[in-house]
Amino acid sequence: MRLEPNINDYISQIRFRARRREASFRRSVDALYSEAGVSGASGALVRNIAEALSVQFDQAISELLDYLDKSASRTHLDSAELYQVTAQELINAAASFKGIVNLDRLLKFMKSERARVLMAEEFEALDQLLTLRLREYQVGLRDGMIVPPPAPVEAQIPAANRYVTISDNEKGAVGADLIELDRAVAGDNEVAEEDRLIARSEIAAFEATITQPRVSSELVDRFVNRVLSWIAATFSGAAVKVVVCKIIEALMKVML
Repeated sequence: MRLEPNINDYISQIRFRARRREASFRRSVDALYSEAGVSGASGALVRNIAEALSVQFDQAISELLDYLDKSASRTHLDSAELYQVTAQELINAAASFKGIVNLDRLLKFMKSERARVLMAEEFEALDQLLTLRLREYQVGLRDGMIVPPPAPVEAQIPAANRYVTISDNEKGAVGADLIELDRAVAGDNEVAEEDRLIARSEIAAFEATITQPRVSSELVDRFVNRVLSWIAATFSGAAVKVVVCKIIEALMKVML
């Protein structure tokens, strides 16, 4: 008898696909750096890395969302939970792709602050692309484009403990605080550019996630206990710490 896949099976598969894409991108970047080491670095190095970043991360998004579509239509797993797992894996992949570029390594070749600025712009464009693709997908999810097959009776037992419902008023308040946090993070020049980019990517992704009618309690817990805790410890600005406390307080009330 064929066993029905569970959420852990899905997580394993989605992570495998993400790691495979990251490995492919790493090989491409290493090849570009190796070529620059032989022929000498030029402005083409930044352009080529930026192009590889844009193209290959877009391919990673497409592959993971395609797998999400297939899993939602062929299994009895909850579409909203599959989406949230996939969104989190793409957030992690975005951070990995940026780390693979390695700004310090790039600057050893280019020896120009302009290269850092250009790559920071590419990182921001990557975050915007991910946010846009996730929001586009959410629209399809809400409009019923993904229709899983009818679940058997035993699979219809609600997993209330895995989800929280955030009211429209709470979404508006938390969303406004997330925008304020993003601005505070962007304006904290005492922190490395890469840390600012990672923080802003996490904030944007969580902002997109809470537009769902239900949100995985695990994702909320991760954002509170890992992401916000890391932001509070990494960013010294008073504005950052104040708004982090506001968001934690609001989300803790939701989790009760």
